Amino acid sequence: MTIVGLLFESTIKASLVMLAALAIVACLRRQSAALRHWILSAAIVAVTAAPAVSLVTPSWHVPLDAIARPGFGVIGAPPAAVDLPARPAGVTDPPRIVKDASPAAAGALIATTWMAGAAVSMLILVIGMSRLAWVASSARRVVSGRWAAAAEEIAQEYGLRRPVVLLQSQHPALLVTWGFAQPKVILPREAQ
Repeated sequence: MTIVGLLFESTIKASLVMLAALAIVACLRRQSAALRHWILSAAIVAVTAAPAVSLVTPSWHVPLDAIARPGFGVIGAPPAAVDLPARPAGVTDPPRIVKDASPAAAGALIATTWMAGAAVSMLILVIGMSRLAWVASSARRVVSGRWAAAAEEIAQEYGLRRPVVLLQSQHPALLVTWGFAQPKVILPREAQ
């Protein structure tokens, strides 16, 4: 399978899985946020693992070459039954070439669209992470009080080895958790 075919197939599968997850979450809007978050997380893990899993599981492929497609051809003079205005002797229309969209051109369009979408997504992610790092750099660290005690208690309850850094930003309503190597919680200004 070509890289374009693999990208196309992966995009279709990922879109279907995420669409199903979003539909399930929409149906469960009165359930807990944790359940809805778990469903979306499971869908993202499934989408991420799908290319690797597809290498070891059996597959079923429909041969697209068996589907009839119009080919390239030359259209000559029209049938004799059609009345056309008379032309001077020896003058004929040049043959017209009928072209259909080639699979290579469609594949290049799909690959370009996929790469553009991936680039835009990565750009949004980089901008968001940069903004988050900027907010964290201007936030003050919370080391005592109810929030620090609650964070310490929860960390012990869940057996977290790394300390959770509590930060308080100047933003009035921003509440964010982030960080894999060093977990951080950014609290809003009003979280006294």
